[in-house]
Amino acid sequence: MRRLSVVVTLGLGVVALASSPALALPDVLTAHVPFAFSLGRQTFPAGDYLISPLSTLQQQVLFIRTSAGRHPALVMTQPADAEGRGTQPVLVFDKVGTREFLRAVEVPEDTGAVLPTSRTEIRAERQLALHAPAAGQALQRSGS
Repeated sequence: MRRLSVVVTLGLGVVALASSPALALPDVLTAHVPFAFSLGRQTFPAGDYLISPLSTLQQQVLFIRTSAGRHPALVMTQPADAEGRGTQPVLVFDKVGTREFLRAVEVPEDTGAVLPTSRTEIRAERQLALHAPAAGQALQRSGS
């Protein structure tokens, strides 16, 4: 499995107001994701997204949707370690085969959010592991 990071593009709508110390995300992050990605059982198209805590009382629940308000999703998160962050917020994706799965929202100098591994991602990892040895054997045979 390979980790792929996409830098979150901050728009004018981003306002960093006081949030819960357990998960301190700005009110709204704007991100351009140049590829389709999965979150739970949903697949989201490439495009511009808004990511925000559900409410000031529900900081561990993120509300993710396109900038046009389509494809809404709620996801439970856990606080992430803030060590080693860059200078801009980043969305972190896990790449499994040809699919990307949203893994975390990292915010510099603050606690970000880690998303749980979905059943869909676990199944994709298992399928990839099952097919990987067969693909390697096929390459060895064709090269002999």
